[in-house]
Amino acid sequence: HNVELLQLNKSARILDFDCGQGALSERIKDMGYNNILSADINKDNFKASTEFFQLDFNDKNMVKNFVEKNKNRFDLVFVHGDTTTSFFGALASYYHKIDVAHIEAGLRTNNIYSPYPEELNRQLTSKIAKYHFAPTIEAKNNLLKENINKNIFVVGNSVVDALFLALKKIKNNLKLEKQILEKISNHYQ
Repeated sequence: HNVELLQLNKSARILDFDCGQGALSERIKDMGYNNILSADINKDNFKASTEFFQLDFNDKNMVKNFVEKNKNRFDLVFVHGDTTTSFFGALASYYHKIDVAHIEAGLRTNNIYSPYPEELNRQLTSKIAKYHFAPTIEAKNNLLKENINKNIFVVGNSVVDALFLALKKIKNNLKLEKQILEKISNHYQ
């Protein structure tokens, strides 16, 4: 539902960067946005939904290179949370004048060393992002205190949303529900 808040054209080119398992990308596709690439990049793993990009994970510029290679492909880049990859994704997008939407925006400890480096990543990403999807009213208020006062949407927690999405899929698939219950039962025996 984050994309609906932005009132984007259905043909918008979207990059869901540092997407984890890709739950947001799935929801965006379900809403009729078919021009989306979901990419999860870290030093051990790289996944892309529509094509595989060969990247050197020892190259400190991997995120910049990724966005540079694809700079004309995207109208919007989603970044998630407070990882360094998310911050670099936002920064590389900024360099190429691509709008950034930050999922889990506004979470703060106000101590840049705790958690380290996540708190600084959060703050810097918020300065770059055009759209801010805050999980709580408190997170929204944190952004307002930093003079970020446009395009803030309180949308709840994406992890909780993903859990409910998974529960819905399990509930609608008796075979999957049985397999999961068997695995849980076997794990605790």
